[in-house]
Amino acid sequence: MAAFEVARGLPPQSTRDVLRGRAIAKTAHAIAQELDSTVEALFPGRFKSHIRDNTSEKVAAHRQNEGAR
Repeated sequence: MAAFEVARGLPPQSTRDVLRGRAIAKTAHAIAQELDSTVEALFPGRFKSHIRDNTSEKVAAHRQNEGAR
């Protein structure tokens, strides 16, 4: 793993940390690229998808409903 981290310019021990559950996006993307996969497929639920997140729309709708109470 150390050689992989050095070759990719990643922080030491970051590969181990990602595999143990820590969210380090740069390292996770490097691992996914090496395995010819996606971050979402390898680490489901750990990183936001590249698909547009509609969280702000949910917050706006919630604020609109707040006045009706």
